Amino acid sequence: MGGVPEAVGDAGLIVRPRDVLGVASALTRLLDDAPLRARLGRAARERVMELFTLDGCLDAYRRAYPLVIAGEALS
Repeated sequence: MGGVPEAVGDAGLIVRPRDVLGVASALTRLLDDAPLRARLGRAARERVMELFTLDGCLDAYRRAYPLVIAGEALS
């Protein structure tokens, strides 16, 4: 699935590539479940503000560089 699960985290529903029935099921679930939509929306906003702002990206780089320089694997 590539990097999508890592980007989405707990802020969305993951569906296998080319899984038409899985996409339909996920969309139906979202349409039928307002509390789930609200929870995922809040989680997505929090995730974006934590990981995908300029400051969040810079913090990730700041943590990664010493590991890269030391030759340690990133996880």
